[in-house]
Amino acid sequence: MISRYLHIQNSEEWEDYEKEMNEKFPGISKRKDFKYPPILPIVYYEGKQRWTASLDIADKILCKELLGEYLPHFRYQLVRLHDYSNEELLEKEDCFILTERNGKMNPGVSIVLPTYNGKKYIRESVDSILAQSYTDWELILVDDCSTDGTAEILEEYATGDKRISVIHNMVNQKLPRSLNTGFSRARGRYLTWTSDDNRYMPEALEKMVGFLEENENAMIVRSDYFFIDAQGEVIGNSIEYSDHNMYAFNCFGACFLYRKEVRDVVGEYNTDAFGVEDYEYWLRILDRFGRIFSIDERLYEYRRHGESLSESKRQMVLNQLAELRRRYEDKMLGELKNDKAELCRIYYEMIQVEAFGSDIRNDFRKICHELEKDQGFTDRKPFIVFGAGIYGGRAIEILGDKAVFFTDNDPQKEGKIKCGREILSFEKAKELSDRYDFLIAVHHCYIYELICQLNKAGIKEYTTLQSYMADMDD
Repeated sequence: MISRYLHIQNSEEWEDYEKEMNEKFPGISKRKDFKYPPILPIVYYEGKQRWTASLDIADKILCKELLGEYLPHFRYQLVRLHDYSNEELLEKEDCFILTERNGKMNPGVSIVLPTYNGKKYIRESVDSILAQSYTDWELILVDDCSTDGTAEILEEYATGDKRISVIHNMVNQKLPRSLNTGFSRARGRYLTWTSDDNRYMPEALEKMVGFLEENENAMIVRSDYFFIDAQGEVIGNSIEYSDHNMYAFNCFGACFLYRKEVRDVVGEYNTDAFGVEDYEYWLRILDRFGRIFSIDERLYEYRRHGESLSESKRQMVLNQLAELRRRYEDKMLGELKNDKAELCRIYYEMIQVEAFGSDIRNDFRKICHELEKDQGFTDRKPFIVFGAGIYGGRAIEILGDKAVFFTDNDPQKEGKIKCGREILSFEKAKELSDRYDFLIAVHHCYIYELICQLNKAGIKEYTTLQSYMADMDD
């Protein structure tokens, strides 16, 4: 192991310090007694195993208990020699300089954790950060006026670890503003945030930092993750990520890391996008930098429970999502023009929350011609309701006596009675198509499949429950 001090004139750090001091005390840098801050030691480590010794400079000094407050408070930087050639080390020498500023050093990673009444799971979330194999981080806890004892728990953690700080909002700010508050204090080279009910796997930060350091063209990286239930048991896995799918739905996830330069370019989280603030931010990053990188390894545990925002505020989220899609309409239609099933799903989701203007509706129909056959509100003939499930029951409530039969692809439902109507097989219903109109009554995720089935059967006109209800309101 080789340890030495680097002494480099006119470094950017010294220039910044000189500028800062001259602004406070004009002309001070011209005085003979003016001094620059010390350049901190760098340890060049020749081994290939993970460094296990303390990086805190105080731990390397004899009688540190006696010296106490007179010791500088910083951690030295570790540079693994085997990661670089001699030429690269010489070229990067300036990059390895760190300076002591008011007893603090900039950490590698800044983690913001906003919380509101998160007492139930907050310890699990913070403990997963404390258990990280990568230790050069700061954790900025933002308490958004909790009333359940969360604030006391946060202070307890901050007292026990100098890497942790707490911000207490004076009034409830909601998630996007709390994120902006936290990141305004962030000093790390890399930034991320996590939720008060989710957990990192132990090597999450180490692997994401390693990825960004090995891939200089990557501005952001995300990873796959597990789904866990309220008790912390694994109940599923995240789906595969792709930039293409980001314009269809938020497949990004909740485990990620991005360079601080991303925030400099993209800006803060959008306070008007409450409920979809994360999705909106990832789309801005994708739009600006052209790619989001992914680690195909599960490094995070995302908790699904009834208290989650996405469960309790579903309608608000759908409205915000529709607004987001209107903003990115051109990108969305361009990316998904060959994926008619996704376009159809989005089309009917937006109709369901009354988010369509006639111009956007026409843009969808130009690409997905099957949508043009949807007649919307019509009363030319009585109806066969295609879908004998929950949506079919809703259709009967709206159509009343206009609905005469059901049909369904589930053979076990054939011949049964629902809402006083017989459930026909699709083959039998098809024979009655000259006397009845078909109304598709299923979740918007399955509408395109049934449209294709009707078209294949030669039934070219139909309506959907979503468009029928939208036209009724008009």
